[in-house]
Parts: sequence; C-alpha cells; structure tokens
Amino acid sequence: MAIPTQPHPQEVRAAVRLADTQYGSVSPGRIASVDEQVWKATRIFEDHLAGQAASLFEDAGEARKSAREVVSDLQTQLQSPLGEGEQPNQKLAENYETLRARALAARSKLVRAIEDAEWLAQKSDDPFDALCKVWDKYPTLRPEIV
Repeated sequence: MAIPTQPHPQEVRAAVRLADTQYGSVSPGRIASVDEQVWKATRIFEDHLAGQAASLFEDAGEARKSAREVVSDLQTQLQSPLGEGEQPNQKLAENYETLRARALAARSKLVRAIEDAEWLAQKSDDPFDALCKVWDKYPTLRPEIV
C-alpha cells in the first residue's frame, strides 16, 4: 500500500501561477500565500541547518581542544624527558602508545568536523534547493500547501 504524499511544493507553486479560474487568473494574493507557505518550510529547514552548524562548531572546538592537549602532552611526557637525557624505557613507550592513540582519535574527530562542515556549507549555499532534494528523496516530508 502506497503512502499518500503531497505534491512537490515546486509543482504547487507552478500550478497556482498557471491556473485559470472562471473569473480569470489566480489572484496575486493566492500566489503570495502559496509562496509564503513554501518559504516558511524553507526557513524551518534553514533554522535546522543553523542548529547543525552551532552543534558542529561546538564539536569541532572540542576536537581542536583535544588535539591541542595531545600536542601538549607529547611535549611534556615525551619530548621533555628525552630532551633532558632520559633513555627510552617501557614507561615512555607506553606513554607514546597512549598518546598516539589519542592523537589518531583527535585527528579522526577533526577530519569528521571538516567533512561535516563541507556538507553543511553545500546545503547552506542554497537551502531551498537542498530542501527540494530532501522532498524529492522523501516525499512524505512534503508540506501540505493549501
């Protein structure tokens, strides 16, 4: 059984502009009403993108802080002792492995933040087009336009 969906908002916008009534063409107020409903949905999507951006900046800031902590710990736990003449030993090797794992994790978080930022930037360049693509992919999310 198919799930009923609303027509694509772009189709509704086009149809209202091309429609003729028995009294002539559609009033400009009706066209404006349909446009406003579509733009309202677009503004909601833009607000969602803005929320994602805020979350992304927070996550990226935490990833950056984590990476800086790893660099600082590398300097204090490895470079300084070795620079002061301490010989490589089991403790330094364990510290190295722990710091290496933390560095790789921090790098992964930073790479993910960059990828998310690029994805979000694409969506933010033209939010209406991005939203139309969502409506194309998920027709059940299309708003009802009256």
